[in-house]
Amino acid sequence: MVEFEEITDEQEESKASDRGFWKDLMGNELVMRCYEQTKGAEEPGLGDYVNIEVTGYVLGSNNFKDDRDAAVREAFKGGKVFLDKQKWSLTMGDSEVTPALEMGVKFLCEGGRAYVLSQAKFAYGHTGRLGTKPCVNVEGLQSVLYDVAVVSVLSCSSDKYDTHECQIQRAAAKKVLANDCYASEWDGMGMSRALKLYSKASDMMSSLIARLPDPVPDDLKETAHQAQTLVIDCLNNVAAVHLRAKEYGKAKQACVQVIQIDQQNIKALCRAAHAAMRDPSSSYEESDAAIAAAEEVLEKLDPKDETKLFIEVRRLRHDLTARKRKYKEQQKDMSKKMFPTKEQDEDEKLAQECLKVAKETHQTENEEQQQSVLRRWWNAFLATQDIPRWERFWRNFKYQLVLMALLSLWQKYHLANLQKKASSGGDAPQQKPFMSNDVEGGQSEF
Repeated sequence: MVEFEEITDEQEESKASDRGFWKDLMGNELVMRCYEQTKGAEEPGLGDYVNIEVTGYVLGSNNFKDDRDAAVREAFKGGKVFLDKQKWSLTMGDSEVTPALEMGVKFLCEGGRAYVLSQAKFAYGHTGRLGTKPCVNVEGLQSVLYDVAVVSVLSCSSDKYDTHECQIQRAAAKKVLANDCYASEWDGMGMSRALKLYSKASDMMSSLIARLPDPVPDDLKETAHQAQTLVIDCLNNVAAVHLRAKEYGKAKQACVQVIQIDQQNIKALCRAAHAAMRDPSSSYEESDAAIAAAEEVLEKLDPKDETKLFIEVRRLRHDLTARKRKYKEQQKDMSKKMFPTKEQDEDEKLAQECLKVAKETHQTENEEQQQSVLRRWWNAFLATQDIPRWERFWRNFKYQLVLMALLSLWQKYHLANLQKKASSGGDAPQQKPFMSNDVEGGQSEF
């Protein structure tokens, strides 16, 4: 847990004369004030190797132009720490940290300490920084305070600077800073900075290995081993950066460089398998070969030691098998559509006949259902009527029909007799037809 020492206003004012005044580095947006200095010490120059200790605080207000001392006191009392006494080593001029921190270190002597107040544009920009517990996050466009101390400075012109030990230390320091960028500053400039630091460290160690005599003497074997380990770790991390950035082709190239150095490196093999599976330009054969190589190495290892890698490789194999199965099914369906066989034609005809029968059956069922509906409606109608009354009405109506039929027959018969008599009598007076409307006085004879 981070502990904070509460600083009273009296203590702050008592040290004001020792610390001097605030210095504007980039106008009012980036300022610093030294509160501890070493007399006679020089400021680090370009290319010097500097060891620092830094603590970072998040400011409650982004405006510190009016009262900078109050902003420092507020940061201490608030206790919002995003960097907790980090011990880093950096090479001046290589842009390995934020511009605010590097400029603050540039104007500090060995043994000096200073406060650096910075706006977001010289710190973590609009993306911020992720904090690891118990530290807090730096939100986007938030100002910060660095409490930085320069522990030691190694000049680039010194004899120790180019020794094997110092080169390995500088490469390892770049790897540490790159790890921090990868974990906490990815959304901002972290990706490009991490990639730059990993690549620079790898190049430094590759150059060191190239300058060693061949064969390597016994007294330099440890140096060669350390350098080679750093090269492998940095190239593996380069592959991880490219994987996270979805640059799968570059990730495969970095893994290939590692495998050329160490063919049994399981991290490189697994990351190569990941890249091959995710790269759209990779074939199934390439993915299968990468996974098979990782499986072959894992068989020689203890599952308890590499549990995560075992799980990853199994999942990759499962995904590849599923993709192959799906691809074969798609190819099979496509070939059936493009090149149908006799059996497929017969199956299609049978399917059409079955569909026709099903439609006819469905239509018959609909008709029967409609008829049953009409029948039910008629029965319901009959249930609401007076059936005996309707029976009497129908019986009387039949009688009337019979009488009307008999009258019609008698009329035809009577007319036929009258016409016969008229034709046989000659001059006999003609009688008008039966039921004629042509009568005198508007009345019928009948």
